[in-house]
Amino acid sequence: MKDLTGEIRRTFGESRFSLSSGYRRLSTQDTFFYEHNLHQSGLLANAWMRVDQHTLLYFDYSLDNDFFLFSPDLKNSQVFRLGVNWKY
Repeated sequence: MKDLTGEIRRTFGESRFSLSSGYRRLSTQDTFFYEHNLHQSGLLANAWMRVDQHTLLYFDYSLDNDFFLFSPDLKNSQVFRLGVNWKY
């Protein structure tokens, strides 16, 4: 499996808020099994905000064009994650 991910991140407000975006490409070729154009690619986005010293709110999003390994094939799958990280 080959995984190539690139990401650009920018932080604002004395590291209290951050935005990032990226691109991901996966390939599952090996020496015994090879088919042309058998890959998966997608877009990534992330944002987080530090509320206080203990609390971090975050949002993750990804859009993948194709999951060819699953049956039935999943096209244009989306993942949303919204959460809170809290530490004492």
